[in-house]
Amino acid sequence: HKCWVMMLIQLRYWFADRRPEVAASATQALSRALWSPPENLEPERWPEVFDQVLFPLVDQSVKEGSSQSTARAVNILTRTFLHNVYVLAPIPGFHVLWLRVITFMSRCLAVNAEVRESTLENLKNLFMVLQGDGLFQKISENAGQDVWDL
Repeated sequence: HKCWVMMLIQLRYWFADRRPEVAASATQALSRALWSPPENLEPERWPEVFDQVLFPLVDQSVKEGSSQSTARAVNILTRTFLHNVYVLAPIPGFHVLWLRVITFMSRCLAVNAEVRESTLENLKNLFMVLQGDGLFQKISENAGQDVWDL
């Protein structure tokens, strides 16, 4: 597990590389690694992946001001969340992770129109999947409060 996370962290650094080929390769490798995680990865480890890889990836992209990298980072965050939502949902504190995902995505809304549009599309997809699969209700029951009220 630790080696996998270390590899993800390194790919996160290359994600914003000024050389387009390196950035594209890092994006592809990071996406594949996050969307097909190790089979023996304990669900409780996922918040660490979000804290050490995905949230800093979005933060770094916003700070650098690159529309393309910010849109890519939001897409990776969203798709990683969606690809792993059934593993993530039973985790205690999932509602906190959900709020953090929404918070990081909301920061991207002010970047520019292109990033705002991409981020809103990703938010819509998140809401549709979680609502459509009844996960909001399950998450609310596990958290002991309505996630819509948070």
